[in-house]
Amino acid sequence: ARKMILIFTISGAISAALTAIWVENWKWFLLYPLFWISLYHYSKRLKGESWFGNFFIALLSALVPLILLLPEWELLARLKANNQQNLLYLFFGFSFFAFLTSFFRELVKDLEDEPGDRLAGINTFAVRRGILEAKNLALAIGALNSIITALASLFFFAGIVSSAMLFLIAFSQGFLVYQLRAASTPADFKSISQMAKAILAGGLLAVWLAVLK
Repeated sequence: ARKMILIFTISGAISAALTAIWVENWKWFLLYPLFWISLYHYSKRLKGESWFGNFFIALLSALVPLILLLPEWELLARLKANNQQNLLYLFFGFSFFAFLTSFFRELVKDLEDEPGDRLAGINTFAVRRGILEAKNLALAIGALNSIITALASLFFFAGIVSSAMLFLIAFSQGFLVYQLRAASTPADFKSISQMAKAILAGGLLAVWLAVLK
């Protein structure tokens, strides 16, 4: 596992450096060690810090789409006002979607790992506050995400394909909430966690389709 971490870390640093050289702007390379240090700090210090560890990793997930705006800010400023506003709504909307989806998944992952975390003395939210309270928090976040995503698909996305896909994602998130209500075993929670990953990827695809539109 440590070898794989080292391989991915070095690969990420090389790709970030090559990208910085390609766009002739080295300051964007500094974002890579900033995120790497944040993730390392999470794994060493915050992973077992009840809900704050979940919040922190969800926040990092939410920052990813916003990071894409930074190198393109000059281009964004040259767009027409309505196009600029729509693009900002799109990126900030997906960032909020990524935050809620990641927060939901992190809580479900804690529910999946609760027996082992309890034995290891890792005080996640599920260990500290109990299975029922952790599940209720995840249910609330999942339901909120489903409702907001459904409303966005109806009132914001103009493209039929991207709007329909986003509504399907909202429905899928609602289905996960329904499944989570009856979930009780690590296998149940693992299945929901993996589906949450797919939902996050689907949201990214919906945004990509909207940008193309």
